[in-house]
Amino acid sequence: MFAEVIIDIKHHDVNHTYDYKIEKAFIPILEVGMRVHVPFSHSTRTGIIIKIKETSQTATKSIIDVDATMPVISKQSLSHIHYLVKNNHMLYQQAIELVVPHVFQFKYRYTIKVYQQDPFLDNLYMTVIGKTYILLKKDEKYLSKLKSLHQAGKIHINQTQISHLPKRPSNIFIYTQKPYPRLEKMLHQLKPFKTYKKEALVSLGLSNSNIKTLLKHEILLKQEMKHTFTSQKKNDHKGKKNILIQPFEIMLKSLKDVIEHVTMNQQSLLIIVPNKTVLSNVQSLCHLTLAYDYKTSSKQYLEMLDRLNTEPSVLISTRKGVFLPHAFDHIFIVNSHSKTYRYDQGVFYDTLETVERLFPTSTIYLHSYALFPSISIDAKQTHVTKSTLDIDQHIHIISMKDELISGHTKVLSRSVLEASKKALNTKNIVMYYPRKGYQKVNVCRLCGQVQTCPTCHKKLHVTQQKKTFCSTCHTTYELHQTCTHGHKNMMKPLGLGLEYIAKHIEQLIPDHKVIIVDKDNQHLPQVNQPSIYIGTQKIISYLNDIEFEMSVIILADISFHSKNQLDDEHNFMDVLSFLPFGLSKVKASFIQTYDSEHPFVKGLMAPDVYLKDVLQTRQLLSLPPYFHLFEITIEDVSFFRGYQRSISIQNVLHDLNIQAIGPMYDDEQPFRLMIKLAATQLDEFYEFVAVHGLHSRRIQ
Repeated sequence: MFAEVIIDIKHHDVNHTYDYKIEKAFIPILEVGMRVHVPFSHSTRTGIIIKIKETSQTATKSIIDVDATMPVISKQSLSHIHYLVKNNHMLYQQAIELVVPHVFQFKYRYTIKVYQQDPFLDNLYMTVIGKTYILLKKDEKYLSKLKSLHQAGKIHINQTQISHLPKRPSNIFIYTQKPYPRLEKMLHQLKPFKTYKKEALVSLGLSNSNIKTLLKHEILLKQEMKHTFTSQKKNDHKGKKNILIQPFEIMLKSLKDVIEHVTMNQQSLLIIVPNKTVLSNVQSLCHLTLAYDYKTSSKQYLEMLDRLNTEPSVLISTRKGVFLPHAFDHIFIVNSHSKTYRYDQGVFYDTLETVERLFPTSTIYLHSYALFPSISIDAKQTHVTKSTLDIDQHIHIISMKDELISGHTKVLSRSVLEASKKALNTKNIVMYYPRKGYQKVNVCRLCGQVQTCPTCHKKLHVTQQKKTFCSTCHTTYELHQTCTHGHKNMMKPLGLGLEYIAKHIEQLIPDHKVIIVDKDNQHLPQVNQPSIYIGTQKIISYLNDIEFEMSVIILADISFHSKNQLDDEHNFMDVLSFLPFGLSKVKASFIQTYDSEHPFVKGLMAPDVYLKDVLQTRQLLSLPPYFHLFEITIEDVSFFRGYQRSISIQNVLHDLNIQAIGPMYDDEQPFRLMIKLAATQLDEFYEFVAVHGLHSRRIQ
């Protein structure tokens, strides 16, 4: 017998199955979905069995051991893994890390003992403990070089596996109905040949010594608890989809109605929220006991699965809950425009798209507490019900050019400064600035004009070499000294980070506390007086927890930068969250900008029209949601051969009627081809990539 195993290494060169022999002792216990320890190269790695078969032409090594600490992955979960790999071109190990909870993932640590000093070791950031060095994560890319030093006898590398799982696996006990007079009263409460956890036996009055005695006399039999990722049931009917756009308070009422409905009908419900902050908020407001996120422990996870598979339950989860091995009757998605629904640690997968694929028989409720749905939802041609909101729209566009011309050079305009001081007499105010770093742009200090790319008209970033660089076209330009309005020697690099702006506002409004909310500061402190909350995109999750009526967009043009094709939409949707359109509690919004005629800024006054135009443009340019975007990377030892191969691949794709744009590259390889695919071309493209052994990934 042989097993096809996926090795837990994230690299294109090992992104396929390896065959291993199954020793006779393992044949009765091994099954698909189990994790095993196998020899790989000069070390031992873990892997997951994808298939068991009778014959193999490539197997030369045998499985070393079976890992009993992780539950068996069900066929359903394996199907999810294959779906993610095929439709998003992610690596198998990346897909496994999405589907399998992180508490069941192994980490590897490498320790190095040096016998003979080598100059190469001086370049590494190794932690020293006695005479042993611990290799840091960032230096693991040099493992191949270190292994050559190991083989030369200069060093010795030792690999250990780190796991946060309990060392001893859980056990269950079976009552054999044999008599034992001294404990007869307690044994009388047990049912013959039924399994019991140790906690259940203790609750009946049995002590640890009693259990040991009963095991000794074979009145109780102990066996290892075997957890399996299983789905409870399958329905033949096709699921319904309901898309509703409602403010947060009404969305909560709708959710409570759904919870009441599924509870009465003894059904299961999965609630998906964008992040941990919203999870905690909704969990407390709806009095939910079952919750799942990235930090859920292995014990909590296994208890949660047991409960899901034994009784109808309501579970609230972050997007990780999409891959839980359970067939939910209803799925309630609290939609936001956050990128967290599209990316997980750099890996692309669309949560809404994945839910529709993995739960075809479930009733799906998609609720957004912003008045306008995302473009991908709008393009589905599904009936969208928008609640009628009685909102007095007070949106003020502030020209920062006029402020500069009048000699006012502060971060906040005069009108915003005055309105802020007035609003702080009674409530907090919220300010939004999505730039945590200090990346600079070239700005005219007189009129506020920003140097843009002559090809794609994106803002150029100032480099350390005093040049400007376009991150879209990957082209470098000289730094302009004069703007197009003829203001000589007035263009200067300007880089404003969130921390700098916060300190500046503290000086402008010294009587009130300034609270920063970003990825490093995600806990709202208790305040005794109205304060100023200023943050990046992270602050959007906290808007329902902050009592405010006034919002300020610090800079609505300079601060927004696009790295990919959908960033314009994300920026626009983020800003909408701070306007009366997006949140019913907002009474006044101030939008500071250097370009009042910018389509982005004008679109904020008429979001319906703007989003409709964007949708039409996307359709004309073959962009998401109508097309999928992929990227192929090509690298060669020779720069010229790499370029030639890129052109060759591009020509073949054109012959298949697949759009391939490029090749694009930075100052060096790899070359990149951007691929635009219709839904009907996905299978053909996947086959092409697999046959030619190309490195590809979905980017939108």
